[in-house]
Parts: sequence; C-alpha cells; structure tokens
Amino acid sequence: MKTNLSPIEVKIMEYLRNHPGAHDTLEDIVNWWLHEQTARDAKKAVKEAIDRLEAAGLIRWLKGADGRLHYRPCTRQGPGAQIGQREF
Repeated sequence: MKTNLSPIEVKIMEYLRNHPGAHDTLEDIVNWWLHEQTARDAKKAVKEAIDRLEAAGLIRWLKGADGRLHYRPCTRQGPGAQIGQREF
C-alpha cells in the first residue's frame, strides 16, 4: 500500500533508508537527521543559484588561501571592466 508522505516524512524515511540502524530522540531527529538532509538539499539549490548568478555576470569567484572558491559581487572597474560584469 502506497501512502502520500509529507516532505518531512519523506526526509525522515530517506535518512532511515541511508542509516538503517539509526534511532534518536525527537530533538536529535530535528537537529541531525533533518538538518543533514536539508543542508544537502540546500547545497544543491545554492550551487545552482550561484552558477546562474555567475553566468549572468552578477557574481564572480576568487580562490582563497584555503583552496576553496569564495564568491563576491562583480563590480564595474571603469572602461576596462570585463565583459559580462554588471552592477546589481
């Protein structure tokens, strides 16, 4: 029998599918299980948004000393500004 699950029920079941031995309190399910799944979903959505903003010339990245990409707004720097950069 197939039932219609709410988004939270789906996330709980996804967590249990990925961690079959899991058991926890209500507070820890909220803080750990749902946070982990929400963070993973949010990371994908944020990456897609960053890609669109970068393609539109609204943001650019710089490689930090830690090797990770750091994003910042594009700004006009006069007549020699790169094509595709624009103010927002």
